[in-house]
Amino acid sequence: LPSAYALLAGIIISGFLSQFFKNNAYKHGEISFLSPLIYFNIVWATLLGWAVWKEIPEIHVYIGCAIIICSNLLITWKEQKIARNDV
Repeated sequence: LPSAYALLAGIIISGFLSQFFKNNAYKHGEISFLSPLIYFNIVWATLLGWAVWKEIPEIHVYIGCAIIICSNLLITWKEQKIARNDV
């Protein structure tokens, strides 16, 4: 039972820090750049599940993560291209 409290405390602290840093990022950063990064939570959760609990994701998880990463790269590339044309 004491180990469950330590795990719960870790979840609470990491959740708080996540919200704190996301709020600061939205306060100081460019929204069009930061918004697609929300979808990286799925990728990080998959990696964390693999690293901590040795979960082996199924193929559709890998496909979904690849789609998320590719779409974020495409959005970032397009935003940079638009920004260069505006100068």
